[in-house]
Amino acid sequence: TSHVDQHLALLQTARSAAHQQPSPTVQIPGYTITEIIGLGAWKKTHIGRSMILNEDVAIKSFPIQELVLQPDTQRRFSECTSDEELRSRLKEEIKEEIRAQKKLNKNRSKHIPLLHGTHYEPKTETYYIIEELAEKTLAQILESTPIISCVDALRYITEIVEGIQEIHQEGLIHGDLKPDNILSYKDGTIRITDFGMASQILSHATIGADPKHLAYLFCSAPELYRGDHSTPQS
Repeated sequence: TSHVDQHLALLQTARSAAHQQPSPTVQIPGYTITEIIGLGAWKKTHIGRSMILNEDVAIKSFPIQELVLQPDTQRRFSECTSDEELRSRLKEEIKEEIRAQKKLNKNRSKHIPLLHGTHYEPKTETYYIIEELAEKTLAQILESTPIISCVDALRYITEIVEGIQEIHQEGLIHGDLKPDNILSYKDGTIRITDFGMASQILSHATIGADPKHLAYLFCSAPELYRGDHSTPQS
């Protein structure tokens, strides 16, 4: 129970902080970045405006200079012996996330958000990922409607499973599947986002139950939570 309460408190703190963060307007090529709508372990999610298409988009920012100072980042990459090495690892992890999403977009996965582009700002060491803007996350839907209809529940589950299948068919494991990373769009479609913990599937390999890879308590396979070894399906 204490573990559950701790995770609930951390989740609520992160969501509350997203609404309390100041949102100065920032310009990157082709886009204006405004309101912060979400906070993750590594990223901030903003509403942005495309100057070319004149429409709203979602823009994720990954501030390397801030991440290097975070205790959680330092614990995850405890093998790094210097800030410079940690910076390099973080940049490579973010590039891997971008590559994973590009790979899925290239194969026209209908359950993955469309990637509009990326940008790197060297002065602030910040990466930006620009994608289509969702209406809500599944977490927000469950908060506003704790009891959803059987029809909606079946639709959500079906589309999530189809999305997972598409990801696995491309040789990837998402690694951080949870309601905050499930997006609902105005047209009713459900898509999976956030590939920061995605990894390649190795044939006949098992994944060690490293606590660093236990992304989220409530949505982890029981064998991972117990500390056992697991298959890619876990």
